[in-house]
Amino acid sequence: MYLNKTTSLVASLMLGATALQAQIVALYDFTSRSAASSVESALGTASDMAKSFGVNFAGSVSNSTFDYYDRSNSPLPDSLAGALAAPRYVTFDFTPAEALDFTSFTFDLGIYNYTGSAYSVGAFLFSSATGFDSIEASLGGGTFDASAGSGITYTNISVDLTGFEALREAEDTITFRLYYYDTAGISSSEAMVRLDNLALSAAPAAAVPEPATLAFLAGASSLFFAFYRQRKA
Repeated sequence: MYLNKTTSLVASLMLGATALQAQIVALYDFTSRSAASSVESALGTASDMAKSFGVNFAGSVSNSTFDYYDRSNSPLPDSLAGALAAPRYVTFDFTPAEALDFTSFTFDLGIYNYTGSAYSVGAFLFSSATGFDSIEASLGGGTFDASAGSGITYTNISVDLTGFEALREAEDTITFRLYYYDTAGISSSEAMVRLDNLALSAAPAAAVPEPATLAFLAGASSLFFAFYRQRKA
């Protein structure tokens, strides 16, 4: 009897914890050079993407694929601190339709390098809920190095948002900014920062278990299997 109750409890909790999964609520892949999110979600509304500087919004990678690129008439900021001060970023707003837990942000960070020198690019995410005023307010991001003359290359960056209290049970509009920079130190059509497939994911607030709940589930599962093995023995 105790075993059956434990089995039912564990099963119910695990089903409840996984019934609602995080989903992409905003995606900017610049299809047909559009700055609008290419997905619509019942969980909320994403604005069009905007930029802090008058550069090309969606450049051609191939005849059918587009991304965001920054090729300015002056060198880009060469550090995150410089990008914050300039400022240099792309931005969008997300307005929840219900209380949401934001779970992740992913993007492709790219370099267009046809110069004779190696250099690096970096991009880091910030939000209005956590502040734009210092490097320490960054939610996360990454850097990418490219060798001289390497052409167009990308790496995927993933930012885990689950540890930020200000992004849990969010009900008001939040502005997200992705600040970027490079270390090329030149103004050239042969050196660009490129961004693509910017994706924000979220789940209804009740869908993401608290750490204590996850620990309880793990403990209950262990208890169940211990009883199961003992009974079989």
